[in-house]
Amino acid sequence: MQAVEETLLESANSQKNLVIIGYDLDQYHALHYRCALSLNETLNQCFQTVLVIPQSELNCRHEVGGEYVLFTNELFSDSRLQDIFGRPPTSSRIRKFSESPKPDELIAIYEFTSDSVTSGDTGRTGFPNS
Repeated sequence: MQAVEETLLESANSQKNLVIIGYDLDQYHALHYRCALSLNETLNQCFQTVLVIPQSELNCRHEVGGEYVLFTNELFSDSRLQDIFGRPPTSSRIRKFSESPKPDELIAIYEFTSDSVTSGDTGRTGFPNS
């Protein structure tokens, strides 16, 4: 939660359309994230919607419009994100993580803005395409 809070509060655009959290622990854990974000009076002004996509559904295309931030517990290549969301991220950051990360530890943050390319070009995020 602290990393999510830092990211949302430092964003120049304080009204992202969606915040995506792609953890696949269980449905209740995902609901806890959604509730924690929504109940935090400071943070709930920084986003409009929290969408949770389980890892088991990452093989399906998710057409998410507008600007959003993807918080994940794993690293994704630009091409993989393009497969999942139909466009690559505009930027990405890796957070420091422990030698053996916990299943719900935030590792990477990907931002999708109006500058994200929607076809062909995979963009540049600093992560190798693999």
